[in-house]
Amino acid sequence: MAVVAIVALGVAIGYLINHWSAVKDFLKGSLAFFEDFGLKILHFFEWPFLQLPSMIRGAWGAIKGEVSSLAGKIGRFFVGHSPIPEGPLHHLNLGREIGRSLQPKPVLNAVRAAAAAVALAVPTMAPAIGVGEAFAGSAGGSIVIHSSPIIHIGADAAAAPDLEARIMAVLKKHDEELLRKIEAVQARNRRLVF
Repeated sequence: MAVVAIVALGVAIGYLINHWSAVKDFLKGSLAFFEDFGLKILHFFEWPFLQLPSMIRGAWGAIKGEVSSLAGKIGRFFVGHSPIPEGPLHHLNLGREIGRSLQPKPVLNAVRAAAAAVALAVPTMAPAIGVGEAFAGSAGGSIVIHSSPIIHIGADAAAAPDLEARIMAVLKKHDEELLRKIEAVQARNRRLVF
């Protein structure tokens, strides 16, 4: 059997040598066919990617419009007036829900405390000072300050046994603060004269 295979191989080689020009032309034609076919396949897959930038430029207006429309539709689920225009939160009235959750007592107590502190502090911190009296200079007389604090006391604080002592302590504290500020102004004026 090996002998038959060797003989067949020898005959095939002899046939190739005798008909080499025909075999060569066949191989050239095959290569040209596959080269052309391969280029067509390459262009088939390459063409969409080469055309993609020009297609995007041509369709940019439509793409932009669709993206803007989509963003607007998504935004309507979250923004807008109360109630929210669309979506699962449409029936939620945020103003009503916030109003239901407010507890006025702590807020009103804080407002009352702030008003009481301001009522005690402002008259003593910003008293009525005459311009000529405050800046009399080295030739002038003494400083005269007219202060008339107004104190409002709530009904619950009026019953406190130490009310007078608390008021006097606050007034004394603000009196000391006012004196410190006057001394600071006098020290500054002395430095300016030097």
